[in-house]
Amino acid sequence: MIVNTKAIHVLNPDYGGWMGRNPWTLCVGAGISYGIVPTWENLAWKVYQQCFDSHMTIEQFREMRNNLGWTLDCVLQMSRNSMLCHQDDKEFNEILRKILYGDILGKAKNEGVLLDLIMAFNTPYVLLPEKKLALCDFFEKYYAETTTYQLINFVLDAYENGKAPRAIISFNAECIFDTFLYLFFCKRDMQKIGEKYNRRRYYTRILRTVECQKSDLIPIYHLHGCIFPNDGIKNKFKRSSSYSKLVFNEESYMQVAGSVYNWAQTTFLYHAQFDKLLFIGLSMSDLNIRKWLYWTAMNHNFELTETRHKTIIDMCHMWINKSTEVEASNLEDSLSHLNVRYGYVQSWNDIGLGLRNLFGLLNSKDKKELHLHRTL
Repeated sequence: MIVNTKAIHVLNPDYGGWMGRNPWTLCVGAGISYGIVPTWENLAWKVYQQCFDSHMTIEQFREMRNNLGWTLDCVLQMSRNSMLCHQDDKEFNEILRKILYGDILGKAKNEGVLLDLIMAFNTPYVLLPEKKLALCDFFEKYYAETTTYQLINFVLDAYENGKAPRAIISFNAECIFDTFLYLFFCKRDMQKIGEKYNRRRYYTRILRTVECQKSDLIPIYHLHGCIFPNDGIKNKFKRSSSYSKLVFNEESYMQVAGSVYNWAQTTFLYHAQFDKLLFIGLSMSDLNIRKWLYWTAMNHNFELTETRHKTIIDMCHMWINKSTEVEASNLEDSLSHLNVRYGYVQSWNDIGLGLRNLFGLLNSKDKKELHLHRTL
């Protein structure tokens, strides 16, 4: 049995359209929000500082972790345990919310669009057209270099060309990507069709099983819960955060790992079985995700082998990460047992162009830029 596990440089035109031929689902993690929200390490450090009223520096925090040999979810669990001795979970959740959204809300306050942004995070459909456009301008001013912004534009292009994802699975506890995806959808509609179409919806945000419903909208599942900032807006516009599904600390992770049934698992398994999965912004170290992928890979490969009468390993999914060509060659077999192929960019600034290449969405400008990359 020979399996082609060769890593794919997503800017390689030989793979143009490779991901665009079958139904697919986009899976996003914290890495897409780099530059907008704190990194996983910085989040754990800041939570630790507040829960223990500590002035520990990031260097001292790293030294403590190294000495203990603990993962970040263990440190978050320690911080939560300390707070529960004299407070309840509401206080801990409030700390998470303030740290997650602190940067973007601070910038919005300076630009005079704070309440509009909070409204957008909760119920963006009620905003006036000019407020939606102002928030798009705000995001482009501060976050145009982020992976989130590139992904938003890619999803818009994919939708317009009939290659939209069947679903988007977010493992993030914030709603920045899906909020601005809606706002930029509205902006594009207003530019192409007219202002009266600024309320059209293309997706539905789903936080719980009771919110799942049949619809022609693209579902965006927040499988690890979602926190909404809602200070200053009326109760009727507030979206209820799904704190019970958050997977930050060790306890919540073990609850997912040890459950016979949980919504995150069944939703992920469904899309892993029937769609190509595209992972961006994840480290692929989450043992739950790896376990679910292994289950579906075993079943998928067995059925293909049974029907085609030869051993088949179908590398149908893709994980895109930043690495050099040498690093990519070392990683290309790392997830083959999960049916996940390794794709890479050498700079996150290339992710938008690379995705348009993989899905066969290149325009004339893109093709020139792709040719330039090959000659460098």
